[in-house]
Amino acid sequence: MTEVIAQVKSLFQDEVVHFGADEIKIDCWESDSQYNGKNVRDLCISFQKKQRELLGKDKKAMYWGDSLYLGEDGDIIQFWNSFSNIPKRYKVISYSGDFYLDCGLGNLNGQDGVWCGDLKTWKHILSRSIKSELEDSMFLGAENTLFGEMNNDATTDVKVWPRASATAELLWSGTPEEAAKDTQERLFHQVSRLWWRGIASTPVTTTYCTIHPDKC
Repeated sequence: MTEVIAQVKSLFQDEVVHFGADEIKIDCWESDSQYNGKNVRDLCISFQKKQRELLGKDKKAMYWGDSLYLGEDGDIIQFWNSFSNIPKRYKVISYSGDFYLDCGLGNLNGQDGVWCGDLKTWKHILSRSIKSELEDSMFLGAENTLFGEMNNDATTDVKVWPRASATAELLWSGTPEEAAKDTQERLFHQVSRLWWRGIASTPVTTTYCTIHPDKC
């Protein structure tokens, strides 16, 4: 592990290293005979603490919010649940289910009913609160997430755009009320710019409705 982290630090100049650590299945580890009689949770936390120690003070670590260990003061949590239990010593990036771009498109078996529900439209994204009860000093930003299991080069852009633009609008504006002002028309022009550059995007609405919004 010492060599791996040293190599990561030498290859990447980023200020942040993401250590992941989401969805650790303790019962799965405990079912392995080599861990009989051992406290798997404590082993995982010990491993993560060693990772953080080796990373040093010159970089920040980032963890998923359900990690067993969340790093040191000032480290970053990539969070998708309630903010109410996060200690104030951390920074937070939000990616709640409202910013999840896979929703509503079925799972890997073609079944409906994925955990995050219906497809999140650009208008739905604009209506969400990005910080809720989180203090300003803790909030770094938010992000859209689109996982790779059911995506490829042909599908990624049309799922990302223009919904990621709506997320950017919400972050810049600060509130859903501000973000909603004239957004449909501006997103229409943004999509047009993407098309001109050869980047695939889902339409915002019909051209007619963009020109005559009062009639749609």
